[in-house]
Amino acid sequence: MDDEMKRNLNNLYWALLFPLSMVILAIIPGINRYFFSWHVGIGWAILWLSFPWYISWIISYLLSAEKWKKTRCLRFAVVAIVAYITFSYPVSLLVEILLQKSLGFPIDSRAFWNHLTFPFSLLIK
Repeated sequence: MDDEMKRNLNNLYWALLFPLSMVILAIIPGINRYFFSWHVGIGWAILWLSFPWYISWIISYLLSAEKWKKTRCLRFAVVAIVAYITFSYPVSLLVEILLQKSLGFPIDSRAFWNHLTFPFSLLIK
Protein backbone atom coordinates (compact mmCIF):
# COMPACT_ATOMS: atom_id res chain seq x y z
CA MET A 1 0.00 0.00 0.00
CA ASP A 2 1.47 3.34 -1.03
CA ASP A 3 1.72 6.38 1.24
CA GLU A 4 -1.14 8.23 -0.43
CA MET A 5 -3.55 5.35 0.14
CA LYS A 6 -2.49 5.13 3.79
CA ARG A 7 -3.07 8.87 4.16
CA ASN A 8 -6.51 8.61 2.55
CA LEU A 9 -7.56 5.75 4.80
CA ASN A 10 -6.17 7.44 7.91
CA ASN A 11 -8.13 10.63 7.18
CA LEU A 12 -11.26 8.65 6.42
CA TYR A 13 -10.87 6.77 9.71
CA TRP A 14 -10.66 9.99 11.73
CA ALA A 15 -13.51 11.54 9.76
CA LEU A 16 -15.79 8.55 10.47
CA LEU A 17 -14.76 8.08 14.10
CA PHE A 18 -17.41 10.31 15.67
CA PRO A 19 -20.36 9.30 13.43
CA LEU A 20 -19.57 5.60 13.83
CA SER A 21 -19.23 5.92 17.59
CA MET A 22 -22.67 7.54 17.74
CA VAL A 23 -24.15 4.69 15.68
CA ILE A 24 -22.48 2.10 17.91
CA LEU A 25 -23.81 3.81 21.04
CA ALA A 26 -27.31 3.71 19.52
CA ILE A 27 -27.10 0.01 18.66
CA ILE A 28 -25.89 -1.39 21.99
CA PRO A 29 -28.87 -2.22 24.21
CA GLY A 30 -28.67 -0.67 27.66
CA ILE A 31 -26.18 1.99 26.65
CA ASN A 32 -28.62 3.39 24.12
CA ARG A 33 -31.11 4.03 26.96
CA TYR A 34 -28.76 6.59 28.44
CA PHE A 35 -27.72 8.23 25.19
CA PHE A 36 -30.94 8.19 23.16
CA SER A 37 -33.88 8.24 25.54
CA TRP A 38 -36.25 11.15 24.94
CA HIS A 39 -36.00 12.79 28.34
CA VAL A 40 -32.26 12.74 29.09
CA GLY A 41 -30.69 11.50 25.86
CA ILE A 42 -27.55 13.49 25.21
CA GLY A 43 -27.04 11.44 22.04
CA TRP A 44 -29.84 13.29 20.28
CA ALA A 45 -28.26 16.60 21.27
CA ILE A 46 -24.80 15.80 19.88
CA LEU A 47 -25.75 13.52 16.97
CA TRP A 48 -26.27 16.50 14.68
CA LEU A 49 -22.53 17.28 15.00
CA SER A 50 -21.63 14.09 13.08
CA PHE A 51 -21.83 15.49 9.54
CA PRO A 52 -20.06 18.79 10.35
CA TRP A 53 -17.33 16.72 12.06
CA TYR A 54 -17.05 14.56 8.94
CA ILE A 55 -16.96 17.55 6.61
CA SER A 56 -14.34 19.35 8.72
CA TRP A 57 -12.02 16.32 8.49
CA ILE A 58 -12.55 16.10 4.74
CA ILE A 59 -11.82 19.82 4.33
CA SER A 60 -8.66 19.56 6.45
CA TYR A 61 -7.64 16.62 4.27
CA LEU A 62 -8.10 18.73 1.15
CA LEU A 63 -6.25 21.70 2.57
CA SER A 64 -3.28 19.60 3.66
CA ALA A 65 -2.89 17.93 0.27
CA GLU A 66 0.05 18.83 -1.87
CA LYS A 67 -0.74 21.18 -4.72
CA TRP A 68 -0.15 18.63 -7.47
CA LYS A 69 -2.46 16.08 -5.75
CA LYS A 70 -5.41 18.44 -5.21
CA THR A 71 -7.52 17.03 -8.07
CA ARG A 72 -7.14 13.44 -6.93
CA CYS A 73 -7.85 14.43 -3.33
CA LEU A 74 -10.92 16.40 -4.38
CA ARG A 75 -12.27 13.32 -6.20
CA PHE A 76 -11.66 11.23 -3.10
CA ALA A 77 -13.42 13.83 -0.92
CA VAL A 78 -16.50 13.96 -3.17
CA VAL A 79 -16.76 10.17 -3.23
CA ALA A 80 -16.33 10.06 0.55
CA ILE A 81 -19.11 12.61 1.14
CA VAL A 82 -21.52 10.89 -1.27
CA ALA A 83 -20.71 7.52 0.33
CA TYR A 84 -21.36 8.93 3.82
CA ILE A 85 -24.79 10.25 2.84
CA THR A 86 -25.69 7.11 0.90
CA PHE A 87 -24.59 4.51 3.45
CA SER A 88 -25.82 6.45 6.46
CA TYR A 89 -29.45 6.07 5.32
CA PRO A 90 -29.80 2.26 5.61
CA VAL A 91 -27.68 2.27 8.76
CA SER A 92 -29.97 4.92 10.25
CA LEU A 93 -33.07 2.88 9.44
CA LEU A 94 -31.54 -0.11 11.21
CA VAL A 95 -30.63 2.03 14.21
CA GLU A 96 -34.18 3.41 14.39
CA ILE A 97 -35.63 -0.10 14.42
CA LEU A 98 -33.21 -1.20 17.13
CA LEU A 99 -33.90 1.91 19.21
CA GLN A 100 -37.66 1.36 18.95
CA LYS A 101 -37.29 -2.25 20.08
CA SER A 102 -34.89 -1.40 22.87
CA LEU A 103 -36.54 1.73 24.23
CA GLY A 104 -40.15 0.83 23.51
CA PHE A 105 -41.32 4.14 22.07
CA PRO A 106 -41.79 5.20 18.45
CA ILE A 107 -39.16 7.27 16.69
CA ASP A 108 -40.05 9.57 13.82
CA SER A 109 -39.24 8.20 10.41
CA ARG A 110 -35.71 9.23 9.35
CA ALA A 111 -35.11 11.07 12.65
CA PHE A 112 -31.73 9.42 13.18
CA TRP A 113 -30.69 10.04 9.57
CA ASN A 114 -31.84 13.66 9.75
CA HIS A 115 -29.61 14.18 12.77
CA LEU A 116 -26.72 12.17 11.31
CA THR A 117 -26.64 14.20 8.07
CA PHE A 118 -27.58 17.63 9.43
CA PRO A 119 -27.53 20.23 7.73
CA PHE A 120 -27.66 18.25 4.48
CA SER A 121 -30.92 16.62 5.57
CA LEU A 122 -32.59 20.06 5.62
CA LEU A 123 -32.01 20.40 1.88
CA ILE A 124 -33.99 17.30 0.91
CA LYS A 125 -37.04 17.50 3.16
